[in-house]
Amino acid sequence: MILYIICIFVLTVSLILASLIFKPNIKKLKFLKEDEELENIANKFPEDIQIAEEILDIIEKDDANFARPKVESAENSKASLYIVITNKMLIANLKSDYARIQTIAHECIHSTQNKQVLIFNFIISNINIIFFIALLALTLFRVIEINMVLLFVFVFMIFMQLALRSYLEVDAMKRARRTNRRIYGY
Repeated sequence: MILYIICIFVLTVSLILASLIFKPNIKKLKFLKEDEELENIANKFPEDIQIAEEILDIIEKDDANFARPKVESAENSKASLYIVITNKMLIANLKSDYARIQTIAHECIHSTQNKQVLIFNFIISNINIIFFIALLALTLFRVIEINMVLLFVFVFMIFMQLALRSYLEVDAMKRARRTNRRIYGY
């Protein structure tokens, strides 16, 4: 019981420290989202699918082994994503979003990343979801009692997923920025 209290205390202190260190400013973020001047500039760029195709053309020129993904529009979605299993990129309707070129480049870069790492990320993410639901259900129905071993395994799996996902996302963000500079000069 004392270990659980210590874990909860450490997590609480960690969250408080993180909020003090990173100081998220929600008002500033909302203001950045609604910038008319930037939206007007973004509207002058080509359509999302055309931007994705131009970025993929450059990637294809640089890498002879590149397997070009199929690009589709996801009109009803607010999130763009690359699906490694089908080698397909879904581009959300981002026409008035001034960060859309960066987002599209980011998804294009995901299509160049190591497929085994992307598939492992997909697998570990789904295992974590299933593991969490199974632990929750078994605990709620009092089939098992959460112990430190189960908790340790779950936390280890989450940290492994976090490390892998962080690597993939940071790599895609950095490389997308360089790609945008090459294409659009910003």
